[in-house]
Amino acid sequence: MIRARVSVGFEVLDSQTKSDAGQRVIKLDGGTVERLKAWRKRQLEERLAAGTAYDDRGFVLTNELGAPVHPELISKTFRRLAAKHGLPVVKLHALRHQYATALKAAGVKIDVASKLLGHSSITVTNDIYGHLWDDMAEEANEGVAAVYRDAR
Repeated sequence: MIRARVSVGFEVLDSQTKSDAGQRVIKLDGGTVERLKAWRKRQLEERLAAGTAYDDRGFVLTNELGAPVHPELISKTFRRLAAKHGLPVVKLHALRHQYATALKAAGVKIDVASKLLGHSSITVTNDIYGHLWDDMAEEANEGVAAVYRDAR
Protein backbone atom coordinates (compact mmCIF):
# COMPACT_ATOMS: atom_id res chain seq x y z
CA MET A 1 0.00 0.00 0.00
CA ILE A 2 1.29 3.43 -0.91
CA ARG A 3 1.12 5.95 1.89
CA ALA A 4 1.58 9.68 1.87
CA ARG A 5 3.72 11.10 4.71
CA VAL A 6 3.69 14.81 5.38
CA SER A 7 4.93 17.06 8.12
CA VAL A 8 2.44 19.53 9.58
CA GLY A 9 4.37 21.75 11.94
CA PHE A 10 6.81 19.04 12.88
CA GLU A 11 4.21 16.32 13.42
CA VAL A 12 4.24 13.56 10.82
CA LEU A 13 0.89 12.51 9.41
CA ASP A 14 0.41 9.31 7.43
CA SER A 15 -2.50 9.12 5.01
CA GLN A 16 -3.74 7.33 1.94
CA THR A 17 -3.05 8.70 -1.51
CA LYS A 18 -5.63 11.19 -2.78
CA SER A 19 -7.16 8.83 -5.33
CA ASP A 20 -7.04 5.23 -6.50
CA ALA A 21 -4.81 6.43 -9.34
CA GLY A 22 -2.17 7.12 -6.69
CA GLN A 23 -2.08 3.38 -5.97
CA ARG A 24 0.01 2.36 -8.95
CA VAL A 25 3.15 0.56 -10.00
CA ILE A 26 5.85 3.03 -10.93
CA LYS A 27 8.24 1.80 -13.60
CA LEU A 28 11.72 3.16 -13.00
CA ASP A 29 14.78 3.53 -15.19
CA GLY A 30 17.60 1.01 -14.78
CA GLY A 31 19.94 3.38 -12.92
CA THR A 32 17.32 4.16 -10.29
CA VAL A 33 16.49 0.47 -9.89
CA GLU A 34 20.18 -0.31 -9.28
CA ARG A 35 20.46 2.43 -6.65
CA LEU A 36 17.33 1.17 -4.91
CA LYS A 37 18.68 -2.39 -4.92
CA ALA A 38 21.92 -1.16 -3.33
CA TRP A 39 19.90 0.76 -0.72
CA ARG A 40 17.79 -2.33 0.02
CA LYS A 41 20.96 -4.38 0.48
CA ARG A 42 22.18 -1.80 2.99
CA GLN A 43 18.83 -1.92 4.81
CA LEU A 44 19.04 -5.71 5.06
CA GLU A 45 22.55 -5.42 6.51
CA GLU A 46 21.28 -2.86 9.03
CA ARG A 47 18.40 -5.17 9.89
CA LEU A 48 20.78 -8.02 10.63
CA ALA A 49 22.96 -5.76 12.76
CA ALA A 50 20.00 -4.34 14.72
CA GLY A 51 18.28 -7.66 15.33
CA THR A 52 14.96 -7.32 17.14
CA ALA A 53 15.46 -3.55 17.52
CA TYR A 54 14.88 -3.14 13.79
CA ASP A 55 11.55 -1.47 13.01
CA ASP A 56 10.52 -2.83 9.60
CA ARG A 57 7.30 -1.17 8.45
CA GLY A 58 8.10 -1.35 4.74
CA PHE A 59 9.39 2.19 4.24
CA VAL A 60 12.08 2.94 1.67
CA LEU A 61 13.71 5.92 3.37
CA THR A 62 14.69 4.72 6.81
CA ASN A 63 17.31 5.20 9.49
CA GLU A 64 19.69 2.43 10.57
CA LEU A 65 17.00 0.93 12.81
CA GLY A 66 14.40 0.79 10.02
CA ALA A 67 12.23 3.65 11.23
CA PRO A 68 11.02 6.03 8.53
CA VAL A 69 12.96 9.28 8.35
CA HIS A 70 11.12 12.51 9.06
CA PRO A 71 9.82 14.17 5.84
CA GLU A 72 11.54 17.42 6.80
CA LEU A 73 14.91 15.60 6.80
CA ILE A 74 14.26 14.52 3.22
CA SER A 75 13.40 18.11 2.22
CA LYS A 76 16.43 19.52 4.06
CA THR A 77 18.77 16.98 2.44
CA PHE A 78 17.29 17.76 -0.98
CA ARG A 79 17.84 21.51 -0.51
CA ARG A 80 21.41 20.95 0.69
CA LEU A 81 22.27 18.72 -2.28
CA ALA A 82 20.66 21.12 -4.77
CA ALA A 83 22.73 24.01 -3.41
CA LYS A 84 25.90 21.89 -3.35
CA HIS A 85 25.49 21.06 -7.03
CA GLY A 86 24.55 24.58 -8.13
CA LEU A 87 20.91 23.73 -8.81
CA PRO A 88 17.98 25.96 -7.94
CA VAL A 89 16.85 25.39 -4.37
CA VAL A 90 13.15 24.66 -4.75
CA LYS A 91 10.56 22.80 -2.74
CA LEU A 92 10.71 19.05 -3.24
CA HIS A 93 7.20 19.07 -4.76
CA ALA A 94 8.58 21.21 -7.62
CA LEU A 95 10.24 18.02 -8.91
CA ARG A 96 6.78 16.73 -9.77
CA HIS A 97 6.22 19.72 -12.02
CA GLN A 98 9.69 19.28 -13.50
CA TYR A 99 8.84 15.65 -14.22
CA ALA A 100 5.67 16.69 -16.05
CA THR A 101 7.69 19.18 -18.11
CA ALA A 102 10.29 16.49 -18.89
CA LEU A 103 7.54 14.07 -19.96
CA LYS A 104 6.27 16.62 -22.44
CA ALA A 105 9.80 17.37 -23.69
CA ALA A 106 10.31 13.63 -24.23
CA GLY A 107 7.23 13.58 -26.48
CA VAL A 108 5.02 11.67 -24.05
CA LYS A 109 1.34 12.09 -24.83
CA ILE A 110 -0.78 13.74 -22.14
CA ASP A 111 -2.89 10.61 -21.48
CA VAL A 112 0.27 8.61 -20.70
CA ALA A 113 1.65 11.49 -18.61
CA SER A 114 -1.60 11.50 -16.65
CA LYS A 115 -1.12 7.85 -15.70
CA LEU A 116 2.55 8.35 -14.84
CA LEU A 117 1.71 11.33 -12.63
CA GLY A 118 -0.97 9.29 -10.85
CA HIS A 119 -3.82 11.62 -11.69
CA SER A 120 -7.36 10.32 -11.34
CA SER A 121 -8.19 11.47 -14.88
CA ILE A 122 -6.68 13.16 -17.92
CA THR A 123 -8.88 16.15 -17.03
CA VAL A 124 -6.85 16.71 -13.87
CA THR A 125 -3.61 16.55 -15.86
CA ASN A 126 -4.99 18.87 -18.51
CA ASP A 127 -6.16 21.39 -15.91
CA ILE A 128 -2.70 21.50 -14.31
CA TYR A 129 -0.31 20.87 -17.20
CA GLY A 130 -2.40 21.20 -20.38
CA HIS A 131 -0.57 24.36 -21.43
CA LEU A 132 2.58 22.27 -21.84
CA TRP A 133 0.86 20.17 -24.51
CA ASP A 134 -0.78 23.06 -26.43
CA ASP A 135 2.00 23.16 -29.02
CA MET A 136 1.56 19.42 -29.64
CA ALA A 137 -1.95 20.14 -30.93
CA GLU A 138 -0.51 22.59 -33.44
CA GLU A 139 2.13 20.03 -34.48
CA ALA A 140 -0.57 17.37 -34.85
CA ASN A 141 -2.70 19.62 -37.07
CA GLU A 142 0.31 20.45 -39.23
CA GLY A 143 0.96 16.71 -39.58
CA VAL A 144 -2.64 16.00 -40.61
CA ALA A 145 -2.54 18.87 -43.11
CA ALA A 146 0.65 17.40 -44.59
CA VAL A 147 -1.06 14.01 -45.02
CA TYR A 148 -3.89 15.62 -47.00
CA ARG A 149 -1.47 17.76 -49.05
CA ASP A 150 0.56 14.69 -49.92
CA ALA A 151 -2.60 12.77 -50.86
CA ARG A 152 -3.45 15.28 -53.61
